[in-house]
Amino acid sequence: MPYLSRYQIIDDQAYFHVTWKCHNQNWLLRWNWAKQIYYDLLLKYKNKYGVTIHAYSFMDNHPHIIGKLRSKEEFSQFFRIVY
Repeated sequence: MPYLSRYQIIDDQAYFHVTWKCHNQNWLLRWNWAKQIYYDLLLKYKNKYGVTIHAYSFMDNHPHIIGKLRSKEEFSQFFRIVY
């Protein structure tokens, strides 16, 4: 099955669930300070890029983020910074 780009599967004003594995499946979020840094990045940039975060969970090797986006272009820019 061919890969679909983000722009083909999401629309402006959409709700989303994002998850990703840490690089090389490492446990990069196993420390509380690492989770805090990532959380702070989400808070710092969410308003600038029109992202509303409804829920999140930081596992030791991957995060889950549920929210709503304002536009798919801003959503893409947001994750270029916080990923």
